[in-house]
Amino acid sequence: MTIYISLMTLILIAMCVDSYMFEIKSREREIISRINYFIIFVICFIISAFRDISIGRDTHAYMQFFHKVDNYGIDKNAYYEKGYQYFNLLISYFTSNKQAILIVSSFVVLLTIFYFCYKRSNYKFLSIYLLFSLMFYYNSMNILRQYIAISIVIVAYKFAKERKFLKYLITIILASSFHQSALFCLIMYFIPLFKLNKKNITCMIGVSIAAFLGFSLIFDFISIIFPSYKAYETIYEGKSLATF
Repeated sequence: MTIYISLMTLILIAMCVDSYMFEIKSREREIISRINYFIIFVICFIISAFRDISIGRDTHAYMQFFHKVDNYGIDKNAYYEKGYQYFNLLISYFTSNKQAILIVSSFVVLLTIFYFCYKRSNYKFLSIYLLFSLMFYYNSMNILRQYIAISIVIVAYKFAKERKFLKYLITIILASSFHQSALFCLIMYFIPLFKLNKKNITCMIGVSIAAFLGFSLIFDFISIIFPSYKAYETIYEGKSLATF
């Protein structure tokens, strides 16, 4: 917790410095801003990449799976998606150290997120602060496959914005090979076609309420399409959609 609070404080200081120098339109200001941003990225990467096996509920399982792939290769009956399995296999060609899966995945996830915020956000330090304050950074050390999939979906955003559906589709399919839930991001491509008016907003609210109240039925339906999700049934049994 001390490390987490210290890191958030550092981001706040960097954000204040960047805001203070905002009016200064010079190369010096840009250089200082980039250096601060890079330092925060490096610190975040080191904490995530070299964390102990006890940090993150699923970290131990991911490290054990890497060890299994390193020794026995791809397991066709494994719970994990094929893309993630081959990701482990590729890393195992270079090293047998179980920490490697955390190092490489942390680099991929954080580099993608930091780069996206740097390029797309007008307030990059605020974006990174929200990454921490909303617990996304901590979650990235727990649900590893999901965040690798998220990082690939972030790459796909460029194709959605440029309205290049085929490239977007291929990238989303690649993301789903790490976590099947990425397939739901196909909907994002069609969001710009959805006009915001009173009728559509009312419809969205109604669908959201129905989804919340009927979560167990929806989850059962998703489990039929994606049988691997049955593993979550006992974990989230009796809990709300918000908890899930």
